[in-house]
Order: sequence, then structure tokens, then C-alpha cells
Amino acid sequence: MPKNEELADLAEAGYLPTDIDTDTGLVSMGKLAHRDFHEVWYSDTVGAAAPGSSRTVPLASFIEQFADRRGDQPLRLIAHTSRCGSTLLANLLTLRPTTMVLKEPDFVTVPARRIALAADRVESQTFHALLKSLLNYTCYAAVAAGREPVVKITSWTVPIVVASLAKSENNRWLFLWREPEKVVASNMATPSTWGRDTENGSAARRLAGVGDVSADAVRFYATTWCRVVDSFLSAGDDLPWRALEFQDLVQEKKASLLATESWFDLAPTAELPHRFEQESKRYSKGGQAEVFDPAKTHRRSPLEQLAADEVRTITRQALTALREERPRQLF
Repeated sequence: MPKNEELADLAEAGYLPTDIDTDTGLVSMGKLAHRDFHEVWYSDTVGAAAPGSSRTVPLASFIEQFADRRGDQPLRLIAHTSRCGSTLLANLLTLRPTTMVLKEPDFVTVPARRIALAADRVESQTFHALLKSLLNYTCYAAVAAGREPVVKITSWTVPIVVASLAKSENNRWLFLWREPEKVVASNMATPSTWGRDTENGSAARRLAGVGDVSADAVRFYATTWCRVVDSFLSAGDDLPWRALEFQDLVQEKKASLLATESWFDLAPTAELPHRFEQESKRYSKGGQAEVFDPAKTHRRSPLEQLAADEVRTITRQALTALREERPRQLF
């Protein structure tokens, strides 16, 4: 186990957090900072890494050493409502080798889950501090590797991550969203892991105030959509964010990528990255040859009338307010 003073050295050697064992109090590390991250999920990148290059670090080391961002290192985050094109955009961003895009890493999801399920305030504060420290460390490791970090987080964790970083400086958010009826229909047709009987599902249900998804799935997904949206609407002017709707993304992929790079200050140019056309035409969660088709998980049969009415009732206020945030639109 490395000593505390070796954390910065690990970052400069290219190590990133890969997993967290909250029972043993250890963070696993892998030498990943120079990988291309073309896999669908960060966990896929971790699984594809060469064996024998892992290390473990005590949770407390991150909180002690990386409670604050070192230097003027920016953190860029992609938040989303789920089923709204966030993976597509993340895949396009990875086409630039200087951009390091981490797609829904467990080292963000696990602390968020512990915060949602915390038994008391002390536990919640500890994991808020850990989450913030891990993201600070990731910024340091990315800069040490000569890259710019972008972290796409899991949809249900958005309110927690926004709260954890509320007082941090030099963060920028891009918020992708889609109309709630379509998001709810897609999630009900093919539930994500957080919509099932899993630890993440328990945490997401607790945040939404829903005990049993099978009995109240519409309210669960609609309330989760609202909580994600409200994280930005209620944040005030101190939170720098821009919004991108699914329909704008799929109709204007080039403009969406270049506008995102400009908002994130990723040294954008008018030149599209190599393989942009191929990447923009394939299904973002499928194989390299699988053609993009919104009829996958992004378009489903409409909800039944009673379900659609319930979604509208729950989300109407948030949806109206979001549409009125025209100055926040990415382009």
C-alpha cells in the first residue's frame, strides 16, 4: 500500500482511480491516464487494462491530500437526464487525443451511492469529501498526462455531484436532456442498472422517495428526471452550465461537438477530428459497425395515456423552466 506522500507521484505516473471498496477503505488505481477511452464505459476501459499495473490507496489519503484542486486545473462535467445522447457526445469528444473523457466512472458513482444511503450526517460528509477529492486528483493526473479531463456522470447521481462541487472553483457543466415522457418510456422499456434491484437502484429510489420501482415506475423515473433538472435550475448564477437537448445534438452533431469544445475550453478548432463521420453515424453503445438508430433505447412506443399524464403532472414545472433558460442553451 503506498504511503500518503506518494499520491502525487502516482498521478504523475498516470494512475487513475478504478474502484472503491468502502468496506476495506481502499481505492484501487490503474495506469490509465494515457489510454484513449474509446470504450462505452469507464469500467470497460478498466477491464481492458493490462494486469499487474494496479495499486491501492487508503480513502483518507485522497481527502487529506486532494481536498482542494491543485493549481488552476479545470474540471469539465457532463450531466444528463439519461437516454438523451450523452454517450454519443462523450464518444465524439474522445476523438481528440488530448481530451480524456471518463464515462460514468465507478469512483464517482460509489461515493454518490454512499451519500444517498448514508445513515447519518458524518457518513454523508465523509463521502462528499471523498468524491470531491477523487475528482480533484483526476484533474491533477490528467494535466500531468498532458490531457484535458471531462467526466460524464451517471444521471441519477447528478444532484449529489452538483452539491459536492457547489463550492469548488473552475468547474464547467454541460447538461444534456430530453423530453421527460420519452426518457421515462425508454427507461421503463429497458431499465438501467439504477432502475433495477441493485445498490445503485436503492440509492436512486431513496433520492426519488420511491420504495418500489415495479409498483411506481412512472413516478420514480419522472421524479428522477425532475431532480436532475432542478439541480441546475436551482443552482443560481454561481454554477456555470450550458444545456443541450437531444434533438439538437442528433440533428447538429458537428455544431454540438464544436460548441461543447468551445464551452469546455478544449482548444477547439474549426477542423473536425479524425473519424468524426464514422463515429457520428454509429450507435454509441454498440459495436464499431452498428449504425446509429434512435429506435434503440432512445425511442420507444409512447406511454399509455394515464402514465403520460402522470409524467406531465410531475415534470411540467421543471420542463417549462428549463425551456425558458434560453441564455443557457449551448448554441
